[in-house]
Amino acid sequence: MKLFRILFSLSVGVGLLTGSCKKVEEPPTRVGEQLPFSGPAKTLVQLLDSMPDVSLYKAMYHRSDIQHYMDSLANGSQDVPYILFAPTDKALMAAGYTADVIAAAPGAQLDTLVRYLTLPGKSIPPTVTTGLTCYPLMYPDRAMQRSEPYPPFSDFLPYYYILAVTFDGSTLILNGSKVSSQGTPVPATNGSIYRIDTLIQKPAYELYEVVSSDTTLSLFLASMRLNDSIYQDKGILTGPGYLTNYCDTGGLQFSVGGYRGAGAQPFADVLAPTNAAFRKAGLGSVDAIREFLNQSVITGPAYDYSYMQTNLDSIFQYHLFYFNQALLVAPPGIFFTFSAFGNYVYTSDMANNPTLVQRSADPGDGTRHLFNNVFFENRGGQIVVHRADKPSITANIVGPSNVTTLNGVLHRVDNLLK
Repeated sequence: MKLFRILFSLSVGVGLLTGSCKKVEEPPTRVGEQLPFSGPAKTLVQLLDSMPDVSLYKAMYHRSDIQHYMDSLANGSQDVPYILFAPTDKALMAAGYTADVIAAAPGAQLDTLVRYLTLPGKSIPPTVTTGLTCYPLMYPDRAMQRSEPYPPFSDFLPYYYILAVTFDGSTLILNGSKVSSQGTPVPATNGSIYRIDTLIQKPAYELYEVVSSDTTLSLFLASMRLNDSIYQDKGILTGPGYLTNYCDTGGLQFSVGGYRGAGAQPFADVLAPTNAAFRKAGLGSVDAIREFLNQSVITGPAYDYSYMQTNLDSIFQYHLFYFNQALLVAPPGIFFTFSAFGNYVYTSDMANNPTLVQRSADPGDGTRHLFNNVFFENRGGQIVVHRADKPSITANIVGPSNVTTLNGVLHRVDNLLK
């Protein structure tokens, strides 16, 4: 009996032990190596803090209000990406921004520098080969004033800054300047960072101010003023900045009155002939330009409101390109035309052979009349401008070019397209 009890106890104990264990499966056979996580792991701020070659920009960034502004725009969302164009330490020092300068600079100044180089979005497609006009995270400027106020700004719209982005292969171009030969972004969880080797700053002057202050363009400015005086004598112009197809100097300033303000981005692409270009054409003095102008039909008693009125108009139509402004080309109350839409055109865009169109006219019957004025040729890096109607008449783009202003871009040319 005792032996039986022992055997029974052992059998029950073994049964309880085996019943309390789970079946052990063979581990699965691994096929290949485990794939690593390849997505970005750091936020923009974390990524920026990990980059040793942008330490000066990082100091600017943290002293600015940009992060607070981006957070306010995101409004709590984690999926609102931004693009930072981060100048390297070398780029900032070349522009005079040392560590001491940055430490002493007003926060608002640093805020502007950083904001102008910040865009909404994840990254810029490298397939963008002509200027992509973007709106950086700059506050709209509601206090912008034209250089020669007239008339009062009763309905002036807020001004929005523009940053033009282009790629040439792997080269990143901002506002026509090559800023990085390695234009590949470093991705973050909430956007991307492009390192740039040149500091690009927001424009500070109108086209009119740039032309007025450049002594090599004095004959160009004088010819525009003389041309305006003809229309003022005819009673068509009541002041600068009015009817920009008749007022050439006004076309280089912000629109006023009932015309579209800076918030609608009226702007001009200007191919400005240098004084040497005027001399080459036999118009080397103000008196010579005035004599040439006075040979125009409009200076006599007849006047027919045609598209081109003076001898200088026939030159300017190949040098001044106005966009996004209302233009009157007939007696008041008859009909209006509207300029063609376009982008800021830089030499990087010209290298891809775009065509500049001055105006697109709509006489009110639904038809549109395009005036194709010039096209460009890239001759081994030298940009040559051709008149569209007479391609043999050319001019070279000469430096400094790609001058970005508050209301357009200016290039100098070495020949009158006359």
